[in-house]
This record gives sequence, C-alpha cells and structure tokens, in this order.
Amino acid sequence: METYVDLNDAWMIAFQLQAARLNGLLKRSVVALGLGKESDDGGGYRWTQTAEELEQQARLIRFVAPESPGVAFFGKWKLKENDCPLTDEQLDNICSRFLEMQTDDRGLKPELLQLGRVFTESYDSPAIFCSSSFVLPHFHSGHDGGQWGESYQPPVARVLMMNLGNRGAEGVRVQLRDRQKGVWAAGPVDIPARSVVVARLPILPGKDFWGWGGTSIMEVDAPRSEVFNFLDSRHHGKQSLE
Repeated sequence: METYVDLNDAWMIAFQLQAARLNGLLKRSVVALGLGKESDDGGGYRWTQTAEELEQQARLIRFVAPESPGVAFFGKWKLKENDCPLTDEQLDNICSRFLEMQTDDRGLKPELLQLGRVFTESYDSPAIFCSSSFVLPHFHSGHDGGQWGESYQPPVARVLMMNLGNRGAEGVRVQLRDRQKGVWAAGPVDIPARSVVVARLPILPGKDFWGWGGTSIMEVDAPRSEVFNFLDSRHHGKQSLE
C-alpha cells in the first residue's frame, strides 16, 4: 500500500491498514512510505524526510495493525536529491526494530496516539471513515468495452468509504464540493457494517470532475452515525481531531 505523506496526513496510513483488515488482507499488507518529496511538477509535496518522522509512522503502523509484517519505502534516492537528513543507517536501524516495536501507546506522539485510537476503537453504531483524497473519476480500464481513460456515461465519481462500526449505515447522503465551483456530484450511499465500499456518485448536469488529488470537500449527512471525514493537508491545511 503506497502512502506518500508526512505526519500531517498520517490518517492515510491508518485508513489503508484498516481497509486491508476488513478485506482479509492485513497479514499480507505492507505500507510503502514515500521518502523525500514529490517531484516539483507534481506539486513538490513533502514526504517522510527524518528519522523521527519514520519512527513515528512505524510505531503508528504497529499500534493500528500489529499483524502487518513490515514496512517498505519508495524514493530512497530522493533523500539525497533533496538534502533530507534521513540516512541509510537510520533506515536500516528502524527497519531492523520494526517487529520488536511495542504495539501499545509507548513512543507515539499524543496526536498520533489519538489518531490511532480513533481507528482502533470498537463502535456499536455506524462509524464512517472517508476522505475526498479517495475520490476518482469512473473510467474505462481498456478491457471492458471502452478505451482506457474514457469516462463512463453518464459520468460518475468513484468514492471509497469505510464503516468500522458494528451496524450498517443506510441512506447516507454524500456530496462533493469544489470551493470555487460548488457541489459537482451527489448521491446516496449504503455502507454495511465492518466493510469498505466504492460508491458511485452521479456528476451533476453541467458539472465536471473537479476532485483530483483531494482538492474537493466531501460533505456527509449520516444521522445516527459517527463520521470521520479526513482532509488532505496539502490542500486544506492540517486537521485536528477535536
């Protein structure tokens, strides 16, 4: 599971781990962390750059998903390209200790511990976890009768959502809003208990797909449910769980 974030978006690590758990894949799932930063033409966003960040990410993985067998990396060469302080020796040291790290709260910063608890708590009522970062256009694969990359008609947005609660959530109303152009997709979603779904939201007449890279805002109306709606800090600023 590739995750290109720094500690401001550590929720993405926990989200993917729990999604793997619900699909029965956790014991075969490894988080691959991006090192350095994204290329300038892709935005130049910061990824993991220091030993302290990597240590915290590794401890979060152990806390949320001790069954996960390891941790991986992408972009090791980017550390030197961007003069990042994280060294090969520090990478080796943290990796060698990964499976020995405690799976309780020891060593985690308070904000990451709070985040980890949100993802590992037992919820009796529906507990919906979502993010506009997981919104994509619904397009052809090239093997389904359409040309690769061509949008299905009528156009829809594909939205990944997760319910960590022990009860299903029915009739959830979801809409996607661009901060300048307004709501551009909306529709109802049902999410069974302890499951991950990919909802299809119709794109509204006269609108287009305006949600690349988590730039839009997801609005969720789910009565009698807890909703944890995460935003990409690169577009919306750092988020508090309070």
